[in-house]
Amino acid sequence: MLGENIKILRKQKGFSQETLAQQLNVVRQTVSKWEKGISVPDAEMLNSLSELFEVPVSTLLSRPGVVAEADNDCGLAASTVTDSDRTTFSA
Repeated sequence: MLGENIKILRKQKGFSQETLAQQLNVVRQTVSKWEKGISVPDAEMLNSLSELFEVPVSTLLSRPGVVAEADNDCGLAASTVTDSDRTTFSA
């Protein structure tokens, strides 16, 4: 979950693993290990990732679908409006 979220958020920001690693002062292999679930960032690094990605730590730790759903302008999950959802007002 965490590794997949790091990967999703990294790509949303347009960062390569190398760029993210440089931003966090770690080596690229460390980012790769996080994304593969081989290792996990410590608490201090989670805070750094949270700040860099502009999301709360809870989002990093959530299920991957939450991160993917939040990928729009307002940060909310997209939904479809149907005719039954519309309200008509008359003057």
